[in-house]
Amino acid sequence: MARRLTDEVAGLPRRRHGDEELTSVVVRLGDDGFGVILDGIGDERGAAPIVQNLLSCVAQPYSIDGEQVSITASIGIALLPDEADDPDTLIRNGDNALHQSRQRGPGRYRFFDQSMHADASRRLRVSNLLRRAIDLRALELHYQPRVRPESREVLGFEALARWTDPELGKVSPEEFIPIAESTGSIAELSDWCIETAAHQLQEWHALGFDDLSISVNLARLNLNSRLVNRVLSVTENLDRAKFELEVTESLLIEEGDEAIGVLAELRKHGFRIALDDFGTGYSSLSYLQGLPLDAVKIDRSFIRRIARDSDAAALTGSMLSMCHALSLHTVVEGVQTKAQCEVLLKLGCDEAQGFLFGKPMRADRALAFLRRKATLANGKHGEPEKDRTSGRPTGRTRARTTKKA
Repeated sequence: MARRLTDEVAGLPRRRHGDEELTSVVVRLGDDGFGVILDGIGDERGAAPIVQNLLSCVAQPYSIDGEQVSITASIGIALLPDEADDPDTLIRNGDNALHQSRQRGPGRYRFFDQSMHADASRRLRVSNLLRRAIDLRALELHYQPRVRPESREVLGFEALARWTDPELGKVSPEEFIPIAESTGSIAELSDWCIETAAHQLQEWHALGFDDLSISVNLARLNLNSRLVNRVLSVTENLDRAKFELEVTESLLIEEGDEAIGVLAELRKHGFRIALDDFGTGYSSLSYLQGLPLDAVKIDRSFIRRIARDSDAAALTGSMLSMCHALSLHTVVEGVQTKAQCEVLLKLGCDEAQGFLFGKPMRADRALAFLRRKATLANGKHGEPEKDRTSGRPTGRTRARTTKKA
């Protein structure tokens, strides 16, 4: 790729400024980042065709060990003297434009504009305040119920990080999670989520809701041998089969065998492993067969049209059937309407999650939610059922009618 960029830039027409011949340079900025200095191109109209040619030359297939491999690139562009008056500002503005280009998807480019200053300042501010919040344990976990769709029985909760900052107010996880990933603070955030969720589940089990489970999302930087010891240490007093760890398709594909080995090790210790966002990546039947999985969570994007689109229902049904053929528990995310739930019941969904059953809520409200469900089910009260002779909790709630599959 470096050679192609160098050849492409070297082949540009020579430009002169008075008696001086202008030069263009390609530099390596990092593992997968390059910088190109183009001298004398003028304005955006002069730069655009050159940039498009750079994207095209990078996108041509590469032959590696007899295999054809394709690569895409994103480009951010800043111009002198309009958008910078020194090298550091030029590179920083180009990087801001690159960030915006990546947001649009691969194979694109963007020119820097002044509005990106505000975006960059916001990202920097969020990054700094988030790191402080993680250090001070100033975030919260909210819990979204996961239910058996036919009975609405609460089987467990997914733990989701939420953040309200004194200066910024409520910050959406769609904003702070990508920033945490890009800055490396996602590892500490994930550690905190795992520890907090484990303590919360232990508390609920102590109250008698001992069939309840919790699922926690794993981060890219956490999928290593240290994670195993970390999770084991915070779940010493738990039934580990009730502690589920979720990982996305894209993460597994990017991290490869090392990540799969870590998940296999966790599974040996009794933890359940779930594949999140199934259907949004590249999973195939053969790929699923080789993974250490207990459950698959089908992405919400397949559910939106399921009640009014027979093709969407058929596709979801085929995914559910495929997972069941592999003895994998199925969870469908993003269920918002009764009509969607009715279709999922016909298709044989094991478990469902979505606003129809409950939004993410604080731990105290989740406990109240559990007790209310138990009250509705037994018509009396929602406390754990007690042994009639000893008066001690039996580990069952009066709301429970069946065991979790």
